[in-house]
Amino acid sequence: MKYIAQIVVAIFLLASRESLAAERITVVADLWAPYVTVEDGKVSGISTDLVLRALKKADIPYTLRILPWSRAYEMALNEKNILIFTLVRTQERLRKFKWAARLHPNVPAFLYGLKSSRIGPINSLQDAKKYSVAAPRSSYSAQRLIASGFQSQKNFVETKDGETAFKMMINSRVDLLAEASSHMDILLKQSNISPDRVKAYIQIEDVELYTAFSLKTEDKLVEKFTRAIKAVKTELNRTAPTTE
Repeated sequence: MKYIAQIVVAIFLLASRESLAAERITVVADLWAPYVTVEDGKVSGISTDLVLRALKKADIPYTLRILPWSRAYEMALNEKNILIFTLVRTQERLRKFKWAARLHPNVPAFLYGLKSSRIGPINSLQDAKKYSVAAPRSSYSAQRLIASGFQSQKNFVETKDGETAFKMMINSRVDLLAEASSHMDILLKQSNISPDRVKAYIQIEDVELYTAFSLKTEDKLVEKFTRAIKAVKTELNRTAPTTE
């Protein structure tokens, strides 16, 4: 009887492992350099490389989709087996996802505007309400601004992506743009616009960038990926060149 019970347990464990291994996930992200980029038709970037290496290490089959951020975010909120990156971890979002691993800590975000514009001193988000601000729809910046009292059709515009918001600010269609400094640097470079034309008027906050799964994802799958990405980061740290 004990032998039969052991066989049953072994079959159950094997079936569980096979089920987990066969579980295909959908990985969603938006183009947000330097974290997610496309070069010569290939998706890459410092976040993408980490995530894809971890998926390979964990032997998790996946389909990668590059989408507008608002679409990617909605999929991660509502659908099964969705892995989203690069996602800012905020208090408001804590219970909306199953958080996996931190990718990048302490990324500063600012309200940017043209130096040539007639923008006065901004010492708080309250001061910024006198001006129009753009941010990508469903982004952490948009959510932060809305929570701080910014209103659509009054002083706030949500755009389909960061590039659209950037162009609105550059072309003086809005006064300010909410953006991470790392991405702002690249937007300026890609547009051949001198950084001297733009000013960071106020820092919104430092943010941390994560990977996260939709709530309709098995915990075992989340744990498997989390272990893999932590292992990949450890391996990269060991092989990183040192300076003396």
